[in-house]
Order: sequence, then structure tokens, then C-alpha cells
Amino acid sequence: MARPKGSTNKKVTKKKFVTKEEQTTSSKALGDVISDFTTLLGIKKCESCDRRHKILNRFIPFNSTKGKMTEEQYNDWKAFKESAVTTLNDAQMDLIEDTNWAIYGRITNPTCRNCDGTASAWLQLIKGVDEVYNEY
Repeated sequence: MARPKGSTNKKVTKKKFVTKEEQTTSSKALGDVISDFTTLLGIKKCESCDRRHKILNRFIPFNSTKGKMTEEQYNDWKAFKESAVTTLNDAQMDLIEDTNWAIYGRITNPTCRNCDGTASAWLQLIKGVDEVYNEY
């Protein structure tokens, strides 16, 4: 029996969920690398080193779980999508920002609720999470 024209035998695989622990601890970031290196050299940490370490980790992560969700994040996002809200409340804004941060290691389109809380900015954040959500 012949296959219909245009069909393929490719198996569609869904992404696997990561654990919260993997999402928060599996990644090293630039601050960790520099800290490990300076410790290896015998350089003692100071308050400025700790501050720099945290800043570098936040802005330059090497996140091996980038683009992956936990099952809890998936379920929370699914509930958010099913609610079909037209106006975001603070809890929903937190969900959008937290999920975006967890998936990408950063906010993909930084916004400020007080200065640039425009609908297009929030839609951009939602789109970023949707791209990952739709892969599950």
C-alpha cells in the first residue's frame, strides 16, 4: 500500500519535563566560572566579589535547561491559557515573569509594570512562554 503524497514516517517526540531542582541548580553561569577560577588561584572573596558573582550569574547564565518547563509550570501555564483573561492581575503578571525567567534564565522582553506595562510588552512575554509550552 502506497503512502499518501507528502506524508512522512517521522516520529513526533515531545519534550520531557525538567525538575525544579534541575532548573535552578544544573546551570552554571559566568559568575560561577570566575568564582571557581579565582578560588583555584587562591584569591579570597570579598563583598564586591559576591555582588559581582550574583550579577554575572543573573545576566550571563549557561542554562542547560533553557527552553524547558517543569510539570508544575506546564500545568500553571495551561490553567492560565484556559482562563482566557483579558486583563492581567498581579498574580498573573508574576506567573508570566517567573515562568519566563525560569525557562530562559532571563526575562525575554523586560518590562516595568509601572513604566511600560503596555499590552504589547506582556503579549511578547506570553508569546515567549507559549513557544516552549506548545512543544509539550
